[in-house]
Amino acid sequence: MLDAPAGPRLQHHAVVSPVLPDQALTAQHLPSQHLPSQECAKAGARASLRCFARTMLVGFWANILDFALLALCLRWLEIEALSSRVIALLLSGFVTFIGSRSFAFRVQGGNVPRQAGRFIVAEVAAVPLNLLSFQLCATFAPDSAPEFVSFVANALVFVAFSYPVRRLLVFGAEQSSALVVAFPASGAAVAASKAVPSSSGS
Repeated sequence: MLDAPAGPRLQHHAVVSPVLPDQALTAQHLPSQHLPSQECAKAGARASLRCFARTMLVGFWANILDFALLALCLRWLEIEALSSRVIALLLSGFVTFIGSRSFAFRVQGGNVPRQAGRFIVAEVAAVPLNLLSFQLCATFAPDSAPEFVSFVANALVFVAFSYPVRRLLVFGAEQSSALVVAFPASGAAVAASKAVPSSSGS
């Protein structure tokens, strides 16, 4: 009569004991989970460099277009320098948005009017910076051609203001929202995979 309860206890230990090797394997493989995160960080750094290179390429051709439009307005249409500068900025800004969205940052989907609105706000904020940079460069190089001064002024504003704002605010908001959607899904999958041994053990 006293030996009868020993059977269920042995069965209870036989059911619970297989969970311990799974937990040991899980703890043993925890350091390896950091390897994908390091690879993702390296891949993110390479993607950022490629994105910067593509943005520089878009900015280069936008500056070429801006240079050509400014020369057209100044030399052929004989419009005064400041008005020519504004016309060139507006037309090249439209081309910059298309090239930045489709080629440089490769944004797919998202709210295009919202992106365009943020881009317009950023470009409107960049207009006085471009004009100020143009005036300062013209002051330091009074004998230089207006086209060359405009090219240098555009490059300064692009590196110091336009690229960071486009990456972080204009198009980066869509990319960060996509990451926020993607990573919780992967985290839920990992949590579900860890919950399977515990449910089987119970």
